[in-house]
Amino acid sequence: MPSGQSGRCGRALRGKRLRTLDEVVPLLEDLRRKFMRSAREFFELLKERMNEFLIQRIDAALATGVPFDLSTEAQWEYAARSGGQNFIWATDNGHLDIGRNAPSYEQEKLLSPVVKGHPTGQGAVWRTALNPVGMFPPNPLGFYDMSSNGWEWMQDRYDASYYQVSPERDPKGPASGTKRVERGYAEGDYPSGGVLNRFSRDPMITGRNLDTWEMGPGLPATHTVRCAVNLARPVAGVK
Repeated sequence: MPSGQSGRCGRALRGKRLRTLDEVVPLLEDLRRKFMRSAREFFELLKERMNEFLIQRIDAALATGVPFDLSTEAQWEYAARSGGQNFIWATDNGHLDIGRNAPSYEQEKLLSPVVKGHPTGQGAVWRTALNPVGMFPPNPLGFYDMSSNGWEWMQDRYDASYYQVSPERDPKGPASGTKRVERGYAEGDYPSGGVLNRFSRDPMITGRNLDTWEMGPGLPATHTVRCAVNLARPVAGVK
């Protein structure tokens, strides 16, 4: 990258104390359009102006020294199905036992400070917070909350017909597209949490608070990420 471009990136953030997405989004979008930066350089730039909570999260990710990335959809589904088994739900037994391995409606009300009835009136809820990780048992591979704790962003771009032409082994999604795949579950609609269901959304940041990743005024914090470590051998001691 030419030094002049790097300098303009720095000046865009210099002197600003960024705390909310309302402040950050215009800067990020401008930088994203103009410049390509390494993940480390980009994070270090933002760290200068973010609050302590976010700094701790970024430091923890960068300090591992391992090649982590967003999960591909294939990685996510392999983990959710406990190694490719014929599981419909990513729970400890492949089934939904509401209240034991997935949150009940009453538990949702306790977990979310404010719970609004779903517009359909069918008893579903809009969540205002995600569950504490590990509240329910992991699946047989040891993964938590893959059917009960938010929509998870995938690395893959979305194309409804991609799997008709994709590689049979380790597909990584189409090379282009604006939407990204989402997997998981979020809003009390349990059929949507099955491991065979997939969704898509434009990953434009539209939330209001970086600490909670709230997705907009009055909308729930329903999105999260799960990173994969792309090594051929198990990694010990990385949390």
